Amino acid sequence: MPDHRRSAGAFGDSDDNRSYSAPNGGEYIEWAPEHASGTGIVPVRDSKQPHGPVLMVSTGAFAGLVALARAVEAS
Repeated sequence: MPDHRRSAGAFGDSDDNRSYSAPNGGEYIEWAPEHASGTGIVPVRDSKQPHGPVLMVSTGAFAGLVALARAVEAS
């Protein structure tokens, strides 16, 4: 089982993090681009649960998630 506390450390200072919300607001995800540029792994979490689980995905997988979110938002 992964240690989510260690993964959460990938976020560092919240000033370095980026977030995305659904068009209706209220649902935010947060990711850490500085960690991604250094490791090729993008940590993603629910911004309302900063100590909760972290999804670690490759930069390619993250690009796919962004493309999906944009496609859904445009439809």
